[in-house]
Amino acid sequence: MDSPPQAKPPKFNLATKLTLLRFILVPVFTYYFLIDNFKLAVIILFIASITDVTDGLLARRFHMATELGSVLDPLADKFLMMITFLVLTAKDILPWWLTVVVIGRDFYIVIGALYLYFIRQLQILFKPTILSKRTTFAQFTLLVFSFIRVYIEKKNPDINPQIITLVSNVQFAMIYIALLLTIITFFQYTQHGLTILRQNVKRETI
Repeated sequence: MDSPPQAKPPKFNLATKLTLLRFILVPVFTYYFLIDNFKLAVIILFIASITDVTDGLLARRFHMATELGSVLDPLADKFLMMITFLVLTAKDILPWWLTVVVIGRDFYIVIGALYLYFIRQLQILFKPTILSKRTTFAQFTLLVFSFIRVYIEKKNPDINPQIITLVSNVQFAMIYIALLLTIITFFQYTQHGLTILRQNVKRETI
């Protein structure tokens, strides 16, 4: 006897709401960072990161994964990453050319996902590749050391010079590692999008 089909989770369940919360937290983080309230800005950024971990856990563990959530979650991550790069560039912590490459790639991915999902009405259940995960990790590591540099320069300029040198060297290395991985994954996402177009599998109307 065939088992009855499982009911689909509601589109706006807890996991999806946490993803939407991440969109809301981004401008709040930006405001406090730009007015030099770095402590509160980092707390808000930490909360946003927690929502990223939690919505994924809920989607997997409690079967809250939806097609809409699979689109919104990476969009929220890209939005958070783009804004963070922008504010660090505005503070002259990151070079403008790196931010152009990172944001350009993410904007390209977002536009491509929206085109495939809403215009072409195709199924796009994205699963990050190992390389894309490493790219995100490299970018996040770069942001962490950039925030450390901000803290040192603004709040604790008399810290041990060796620590300042170490932080600067790690940040410098991560800039070029993140740059290389971002460029490589640009072509990887392009190939993935072309594969979805070739398969031409229509999604159900949401």
